[in-house]
Amino acid sequence: MYYVIAGELTLFLGDERIEASSGSHVFIPQGTPHAFVIRSDGTEFLVSFAPAGLEGFFVEAGSP
Repeated sequence: MYYVIAGELTLFLGDERIEASSGSHVFIPQGTPHAFVIRSDGTEFLVSFAPAGLEGFFVEAGSP
């Protein structure tokens, strides 16, 4: 799930393209290929994952 707090994102869900701006909520079903592009300076967004477990990927792939 993506929730855009400020700014604009373009989300790609499979073959679908969604333009999301402040206040937009986009649900992504599990297993759907997806990507996003930040389209404006100062963009802020919240990403939520369910069920839990994906946070381990960020710990392994990211830098402390």
